[in-house]
Amino acid sequence: MRNDSFETELVTDWINELKDKKEEYVEPILAPETVSLIKLACTTFNQDIHVLIMSIEILEEYIRRKIAKNEEIRENALTIAAIIFMASKYMGEQDLKVQYIEKFLNKMTGKTYSSNTVKLTEMEILSTLGNRLPLTTRVDDLNTFVTKYEKECRVKVSIRLLCLDILEVLYLTREKWFFELKMVYIQNEEALRVFKALISSRFYLPIGILLYAFSHTNYQHSIDVESIMKELSNKMQIHVDHLNILVSKIHEIIQLE
Repeated sequence: MRNDSFETELVTDWINELKDKKEEYVEPILAPETVSLIKLACTTFNQDIHVLIMSIEILEEYIRRKIAKNEEIRENALTIAAIIFMASKYMGEQDLKVQYIEKFLNKMTGKTYSSNTVKLTEMEILSTLGNRLPLTTRVDDLNTFVTKYEKECRVKVSIRLLCLDILEVLYLTREKWFFELKMVYIQNEEALRVFKALISSRFYLPIGILLYAFSHTNYQHSIDVESIMKELSNKMQIHVDHLNILVSKIHEIIQLE
């Protein structure tokens, strides 16, 4: 009981700390082909979803900063490989050697790259990002909510892998669903402001995935999903209507995959 209480207190503190911390509103800028290439590389290197998500987010931020400085990215494949190599050091469970990066680049481009070239590219990317990388990703946020509600709902079969699979699908198809969802809110300035606030919330996507997982599995018959939605809505200050719209959009995307 003491451990459960301690974990619940930690989650509550985490939620309260982040509730008022909005991230900067940004829109996805990677083409689906680029995201597919990142996914292919992560699969080739046996890297998990942490590295995939972090690599996508790093590359997008890197591109934004290069555009702001009016600078071009000369070699896309090298940049992507260097970012994955970088992310693997922070998030990866599998040991990724620079030699694997060299072989992958040679296969993708037909060119020969030295380990020094890869490392110099990595250093340039890190410098452009102000020598800072995200310490957590949506994977960590999602895992926190899954852990909390699996325990509280006494879930016998974990939904963690399902939730992570859904998160991966949403990142791989982000350009499509993001702008489709934006169209729902674009009818006036106030609605668009609400949309930007939702996207800027670290809770919005993770709790939408959690609610979708509970409401579209057999758990919908044993768990009061509506009560969980209301609780999350109150705690995260996100109206139930917005959560329902997101869950419907997730269902639409999953059906197409």
